Amino acid sequence: MDVACALPQAGNHRNIRTRARSAGLLLALLATLSAAIPESTRAQEATQDVQAVGDSAAALSGEVLSALTGEPMVGAHVFLRVARRGAVTDSSGKFRVESLPAGRDTIAIWYAAVEPQFRELELEPDRLTSAVFLISERIFEVADLKVEVRAFSARRQRLERRKKFGNGVYITREMIEEAKPVLMTDMLRGIPRIDVESYRFASEPVEVRIGYGATACIPMYFLDGTEAKYFTLDEVRPIEVEELEIYRGASEIPPEFRKMGNTCGVIVVWTRGNF
Repeated sequence: MDVACALPQAGNHRNIRTRARSAGLLLALLATLSAAIPESTRAQEATQDVQAVGDSAAALSGEVLSALTGEPMVGAHVFLRVARRGAVTDSSGKFRVESLPAGRDTIAIWYAAVEPQFRELELEPDRLTSAVFLISERIFEVADLKVEVRAFSARRQRLERRKKFGNGVYITREMIEEAKPVLMTDMLRGIPRIDVESYRFASEPVEVRIGYGATACIPMYFLDGTEAKYFTLDEVRPIEVEELEIYRGASEIPPEFRKMGNTCGVIVVWTRGNF
């Protein structure tokens, strides 16, 4: 295979040496961090796949996403402890490392002030292993300095804007913790124009209706922003819920949750970790 490459000009040698030294320092820092942080701290893996690459060495490709927002983490550093090789995620949060020794390796992922997180993978010879890593929000401490990364996500901003209009009923995490409900439907009891039936047998879900009597109807549900058909509120435990939005009737439903033919109402469930 012919490979074309541009040779550097003489005046660029100093810049190239500087970049090389910076890259070496970065790899050394990642290696030190990966050895210092306990392996019990893991990055969460969403998917993993293995494909043939036709080479005796192993290869790894992946995507690093925020577990908080699902958005790609651009510029995250990925470092393999055994192979002592790494890469930086691109604008899509993706990376690829080739010519790796086969066998078990620990992948260290470092992003801004977020604490380094780790994931063990088995790299097979002649195979490309693909994985998606979900990086959770953590705190990274250095001596007396404590930095916490918190993103006021676009989802939270839109929710706060909906609250300002005051069209619906909103149940926050603090309200749930104070009430200590057994089921999430318990949080809806007593809300005007919400009819929560009495407890059934344990195998049957508690039904929620908007309105009373013959005009009562079953609301549409959204789970973390996505329409959830055949969903019942008690499918999520109170400890898993961050916030509820309840809109009773077509006049209260915000544009983003309006669906053709839905004149009853909407209940939006946001789970913890999705803001």
